[in-house]
Parts: sequence; C-alpha cells; structure tokens
Amino acid sequence: MDITFIIISIVFIIFIIIAYFLKVLRLSIPLVMIYFIFCFNYLIDNDNYDYNLPKKINKQNIKKPKYYSKTKSNEPVDNTNKKTSIGEKQTINDIAVPKPIVSYTPKPIMIDSNVNKLDETEINNITSDLIMADNSNNEKNKKQNSELKTLQLNEIMICRGIYKRNPIKPGINFINNVDSLFCYTKISNSGPKQEIKHIWYFEGMEITSVSYNIKTSFNYRSWSQKTIYPNQTGQWRVDVIDSYDNVLGTRDFTIKSISSSY
Repeated sequence: MDITFIIISIVFIIFIIIAYFLKVLRLSIPLVMIYFIFCFNYLIDNDNYDYNLPKKINKQNIKKPKYYSKTKSNEPVDNTNKKTSIGEKQTINDIAVPKPIVSYTPKPIMIDSNVNKLDETEINNITSDLIMADNSNNEKNKKQNSELKTLQLNEIMICRGIYKRNPIKPGINFINNVDSLFCYTKISNSGPKQEIKHIWYFEGMEITSVSYNIKTSFNYRSWSQKTIYPNQTGQWRVDVIDSYDNVLGTRDFTIKSISSSY
C-alpha cells in the first residue's frame, strides 16, 4: 500500500472527527464523496500498474541455441556465398544511383535569321535619320552663316532724341530726369529682309525687347525708344541681335541721379 494513500486516509479521519465534535457532519458529505472517488481511482491505478509489470522469466524454459555447423570440423568453410552477397550489395548500390540521361541524337539549334535582318534594318534607319539630321543642321548652319554675312552693324549709340533720322545728344552718361532714351543703329543688309531686335537691360536684367525688319540696304538707319524712370539709376545695356539670337553689337551706358551729378 502506498504511503500517500495512508496519509490521506489519516487526514480524512481527522477531519471527520473534528466535524463530529463541531456537529457539522452534513458539511463533510462532499469531503466523503471526494475521498471515495480518490479511493476508486487509486485502486484502478494499482491494477494497471500490476498488469504492466514484466513477468518473471523462467530461466529453465529458455533454450540455448546450438552453435554447430552441418559441415565437418575438418572441412574448409566455403565463403563464396559471402562474396556473392557483397557483390549483390554493390550492384544494388549501382542501380540505386540515378545516372543522367544523355541524348545520342541531339537536335540542332535553329537561329532565326529574321532577327539579324531586323537589326540591320533598324541600324540602317537610325543611320539614315542621323544623316538627315546632320544634313538639316548643316543646311541650317549654312543659312545662318549666309545671313550673318549679309548683316553688318556699322554704328550703335544711345541718344536723347531723333531728328530727321539722325541722333540728338548721344552719350554714355545720362541723368535720371530724362523722359526716355533712344538706341540708334546703322546696319548694312546685302541679303533679303531680316528681323532685328533691340534688347534693353537694366542691372543685368532684361527690361524690354523691340523687334523690326531691315530691308536690303547699304546703311539702314533704325532706332528703338525706352522710357526711363527716375528710380532706374545704374548700369544699362542694349544688345542688337538677329533672328538666330546672334549678337551683332552692344552698347553700355549709365544713368545717374541729379544729386550725384553735382
């Protein structure tokens, strides 16, 4: 009998005795039921434990194997069977290892010739496009150079007025009490009619742009006018450019305040 069962039984009896003296035996009914369940489980566990124990083996009933050979002791033992078994193992191992499958009739690789033809046509198209672009650029440059040769800036000046197509009071220093200034130019054009621009700059920033056409002339006189405000004192510049934004000439001038001029 297990010592755990004995201890639990003793504790159970003690609780029953205490309940009897306290006159609360009814309250000990659940404890009695738990104790009976414990006893029932304990008995079942002991039966299973006894069933699983190994039985004692009777040494007398064990028969010893007889180690003797059918062949006589003087006859040599034939080991051919052992050798054949080793050979069989080797053949089994050889069969178990898979070998790669090699085709003895390989198929030829077919290359589509249209791919090369397509590449050649694309290359030819790209080459022709580049040639056409170069030709167009060359023609544009030739036209630009020819037009540049036909234009020549003979004279450029800043003045306070124009009278009978001639400049009045030209200079490079002006006072801010002027109402406006003029950029007067003389340009030779030996080719067809072309466009010319006067671009006015104040402190490096473009203020206004005036465009006009120049006819074929040996000395074509033209001008542009710009209103000058009293607070626009500083460095000014006028650029004369053609239709390709090539600068034909430039003129710098300064506008000072009245107080600084005295």
